[in-house]
Amino acid sequence: MNPLMQFSQVLAKHGCKITFLTSDENYNKMKTTSINDGEGKLMEPHINLVSLPDGVNPQDDRKDLAKVILSTRITMSPMLPKLIEDINNLDSDNKISCIIVTKNMGWALEVAHQLGIKGALFWPASATSLVSFNSMERLVEEGIVDPQSGIPRKQEIQLSLNLPMMEAAAMPWYSLSNAFFFLHMMKEMQNVNLGEWWLCNTSMDLEAEAISLSPKFLPIGPLIGNEDNNIGSLWQEDETCLECDQLMNKTYICDVWKVGLGFEKDENGLITKEEIKKKVDELLEDEEIKERSLKLMEIVVKNKSEGDKNLNKFINWAKE
Repeated sequence: MNPLMQFSQVLAKHGCKITFLTSDENYNKMKTTSINDGEGKLMEPHINLVSLPDGVNPQDDRKDLAKVILSTRITMSPMLPKLIEDINNLDSDNKISCIIVTKNMGWALEVAHQLGIKGALFWPASATSLVSFNSMERLVEEGIVDPQSGIPRKQEIQLSLNLPMMEAAAMPWYSLSNAFFFLHMMKEMQNVNLGEWWLCNTSMDLEAEAISLSPKFLPIGPLIGNEDNNIGSLWQEDETCLECDQLMNKTYICDVWKVGLGFEKDENGLITKEEIKKKVDELLEDEEIKERSLKLMEIVVKNKSEGDKNLNKFINWAKE
């Protein structure tokens, strides 16, 4: 939720009035985690926090993400229309004109579609990763991916002719090793496609090939966070996430942009300190990598104005 909160702050600074929906559980966490640090200022003045129950029982294990995701959808979905109606009745001059969701909240776009409200997806990760999720149904139809488990039947996958060949393990759903999440994301993408825009924190110069695959893509990056008002996280710090290697990002960093080096594991599947030192030394001594990195930085800076332009385009559309 942190990226969506940060994006809400960006929209608020552009004069948008934001109603941020979260679960009762997460709302309560905001009172005890770093999100509420700093003179008690929770968010921007134009952001109103509301919550709904997610249906997860107190005795249930909230680390069971499948249970939380299913319960949230089943419980919140029928309650959202009434919440929207109540909010609109409180201020008839500022009715909700657009619903923005992030991953696992696609059901809200389905509700928006039924109510005739505009909808959009905010995707803080790469456009290529979203393309991979949107390609799941096609990969199943072509026999490249098992329809139940999501396990690829090939060692390498090319999502499009214009995108690089990637290891099957680089697919975002592969690392989850969970049939539920594969089938859930298949359904999720059906709802996500109800949104008129897919707002991605990227730029055309960085991911032109991926962005060109759908007219829904609107690159609004790079979005730069506000260091003076870092809203932190809803969850206590958890180092288990460090085990997750972002293999799709690695493909672009090492093979496409060529501004980084990957680590090689030893016979025990471990990355040794000697391997880390070796790659760090290689990275710092490689003048070509330095040159490409500087060029990439220039591209990102140059695209800031284009991202702002697209963001304003979206805001004007949402307010219509």
